[in-house]
Amino acid sequence: METQTELQALQNAANATNIEGIKVHEYLMDDKRKTIKKYFVNVPNNGTISPNLDYEQMNHFLIGMIKAIKLTSK
Repeated sequence: METQTELQALQNAANATNIEGIKVHEYLMDDKRKTIKKYFVNVPNNGTISPNLDYEQMNHFLIGMIKAIKLTSK
C-alpha cells in the first residue's frame, strides 16, 4: 500500500472515533535503513495518544479505540 493511501486509511479510521481534531501523522525516522513506515496519533490539547506503530498495528490500535468508545458511551 502506498504511504499516502495508508495515511488516508488510518485517518479515516481515526475520524470514526468522533474525537474532535484527532490526526494521524507519519513518524519520520532518522535511520534511513529502516523501510517500514510508522505512524502516531495526536489529539490537540492532549498530545500524542499512541506509540509509534506500523500500519497494521496502528489499524488495530484505532479499531480498539473505536470499540472502547462505543463500550463506554452506552
